[in-house]
Amino acid sequence: MVDGFDTSPEVGTPNPASPAPAGGNAAECPEHESPYRFWVGVLAFVGVVITFIDRVNLSVAAPDILRQFHLSRVVMGVALSAFFWTYTVMQIPSGMMVDRVGLKKTFGWMYSSWGLVTAATALVRSAPGLSFVRALLGFVEAPIYPGLVPVLRRWFREGERALAMGAIGSGLAIGLSLGSVLAGALITAFGWQTMFVATGIISLLIGVLWLVTYRELSPRFREQGTGTRVGWGRLLRERNVWGLTLGYFGNNYSLYFFLTWLPSFFVSHFHFTILRASFFTGLVFVTGILGKPFAGWLSGFFLRRGFTLTFSRKIIMVPACILGMTVAVAAFTHNPYLAAALIGVGETFSTTAGIVCWATGADIAPPDHAGSVGGIMNTAAGLGGVVAPILTGILLTATHTFIWPMVVAGLVLALSAVSYGLLVGEIKPMLAAGAKG
Repeated sequence: MVDGFDTSPEVGTPNPASPAPAGGNAAECPEHESPYRFWVGVLAFVGVVITFIDRVNLSVAAPDILRQFHLSRVVMGVALSAFFWTYTVMQIPSGMMVDRVGLKKTFGWMYSSWGLVTAATALVRSAPGLSFVRALLGFVEAPIYPGLVPVLRRWFREGERALAMGAIGSGLAIGLSLGSVLAGALITAFGWQTMFVATGIISLLIGVLWLVTYRELSPRFREQGTGTRVGWGRLLRERNVWGLTLGYFGNNYSLYFFLTWLPSFFVSHFHFTILRASFFTGLVFVTGILGKPFAGWLSGFFLRRGFTLTFSRKIIMVPACILGMTVAVAAFTHNPYLAAALIGVGETFSTTAGIVCWATGADIAPPDHAGSVGGIMNTAAGLGGVVAPILTGILLTATHTFIWPMVVAGLVLALSAVSYGLLVGEIKPMLAAGAKG
């Protein structure tokens, strides 16, 4: 027994120590049996795709904007990180809003505002204006990931959550790959302003789809959820919340380092055109399309074979972070295909750990505070998005090479492995103070 890493149940036998999910198991909760839950998963998947199309589009446009506005790399790093200033600050309030207002209204407002702000980026004419509009985008996009914890918690069984999040999370790789190529093609053909208008329209259309087709939970589930109400003090004292949050920071540091600077890496390191750099950026992220669902399926496989929930989650998260450290090697090669392969493998493993981290957040979250737990965890993601672009710009200015930024990304992933392995303890649903599990 290694601190919550219990593998004692024999393979193929049920694990009697694994607690039933609070708020109802599959037999008690109609949402866990309804075929509609698969459509909810599709809606969440499409939302993640659009999320990352809109996060990578500025990165692809960055080399052109740098030249047009005569910006330094440090100033561009600030603009690239501006999205995450407000995104980070709004994570916990967004999670609370999801819990209180519901997903339908929150996400409907989010997508509508998000599309308008993305399209408005075409009007920017200065570095301060660019930073402002990206900060505004971070504000309106903030609810997307806090909302995923309630989606997993309420609509999917414990044994389905990792696979569901893997499938939903593959939208990250698809969004980054598709977004990189789409943005590069639109910029090459029409200019970066048209690209922002086009991607903004896509976000508006997804908002309409969500408002028309999503339905809120049945009253029966809400009644079950209110029985284990947990206060904010309890959330913030929970060891597992902190372990998942700190580990997730490392996953997102490397993700947002590459999301914001990878096209510039290919342009400066290999002297690529914007179109070719966007194509290679897409290749890097496409490797995660199958990796994330497979990791989710593998975690569920261990659970179905009788291993503890703790083992079934940690056995994916910890090794994935360690294998993700291959990103540190990429800057030492002068072969663009090898560099893309190393970054792709590293990012696939790193974001795979993040996918299982989200499923684990749903495992531990109280039903009435699922969005709040998601908000706490995703605050770490936002901090990674704030720190990575600025620190990378500083390191590039000081060293004129991508070696140190990539080494730092690898070291941060090592800290994630430690957090998931040692700080996260036994994984089980949180109960209110004084309640018995």
